[in-house]
Amino acid sequence: MSDSDSDSSVEENSQDPKISLKMCHSLEAAVIEFGIRFDAIAYDMREDHIRFIYNHGPQIKYTEAENGGTTVKCNGQKRIEAENFVDRAFKDMKIALKNVETFEINNDTKEKYNIVKHFTKAFKSEESIHTKAMIFDRFSIRDTISILSRVYAQTLENIHMWHTDIRDFDQFERMIEMDQWKNAKKCTIWESSFDTKYTENLFHFDSFTIYQMSSSLKTQLAIKIRDDVMTRSTFEYCNLRYYETVYTNSLEIAKVFKPDYEGGADFEIEYDNGSNKFKIEFKVSCSPHSFTIKRC
Repeated sequence: MSDSDSDSSVEENSQDPKISLKMCHSLEAAVIEFGIRFDAIAYDMREDHIRFIYNHGPQIKYTEAENGGTTVKCNGQKRIEAENFVDRAFKDMKIALKNVETFEINNDTKEKYNIVKHFTKAFKSEESIHTKAMIFDRFSIRDTISILSRVYAQTLENIHMWHTDIRDFDQFERMIEMDQWKNAKKCTIWESSFDTKYTENLFHFDSFTIYQMSSSLKTQLAIKIRDDVMTRSTFEYCNLRYYETVYTNSLEIAKVFKPDYEGGADFEIEYDNGSNKFKIEFKVSCSPHSFTIKRC
């Protein structure tokens, strides 16, 4: 996510000026009056400010005012409110989350304030966030679970975690038992330490990506993917990446899918299981190593 300090990173020509003006004065009033739907919203939280970015461009920025209140900047306009800037931003977050496709939340605060506490304050226990995609950046697995539990499981399709430490295995085992995890169709775990032993807990997803796995790809795991994941009618794609700690015999991996394979260490082959065809690619000459399966 960009750290631009501008109030709006793209022109808002496609947006009615009346709507833009109303949003700058009151997000809640704009949502109620114009029935605004957000395709995507992102909350970028820093030590001294929070940026609310909607539809991949326009921004509302919340900073602490001199009197301890909040300075809200939007589309070149500025207003001052009495309450704490974090509380104000989270109240607007709750309003925006009434109708959104993708919700991204980035925590770059160095624990200066407790994000989960503000979520709990903004959302009552019986309230749910309705979104199809949930993107977490720089959250602990414990805090990820706390926020994810507020997401309505029946609408959630995509879980994306960036820079998440998943070495807290007790907490991760809590996550994989959640309805949100079980009902989602896509999962991406990126630039996070992921224990390879949990890979099978991603098999139910239509699409999953792991970067980075804790150990090399083993033949046994490749066989499980062939005999389980690739037989599922909904499966579309997977990508596993890791930095090699133990030598990977990619020829053995290739022969899981093509027993007569005699090619090089890097390979690209097609596999037909009688029901579907797949393209399988394994690159061990680059770092990190990358193993990809895609339905044709």
